[in-house]
Amino acid sequence: NTLKSLVSKEKEVNEKINDLITNSMTNYYFEQIGDEILTLRKEINGSCRHTKITECKMKMDELIKAYNVYSEKKITLTEILPDELKSFVENSE
Repeated sequence: NTLKSLVSKEKEVNEKINDLITNSMTNYYFEQIGDEILTLRKEINGSCRHTKITECKMKMDELIKAYNVYSEKKITLTEILPDELKSFVENSE
């Protein structure tokens, strides 16, 4: 009975650790995506260099893939990108 209790507690601890890691990773990638959106907005309002905009889009695509590995709710670039920035990203392809 003690062995079952220990195994049960170990399983519970492992699940909590996995949940903590998952939450930490989704938060991390969400923040990174937000930072990249700010970089994109700054570029569009500044120099508006095609290469930098393309670079931002590619980086966001990779960050979204990473975010989706950890998140139950999957996201796409189209869903999270503010409307005023979408045409710049679409035109960079």
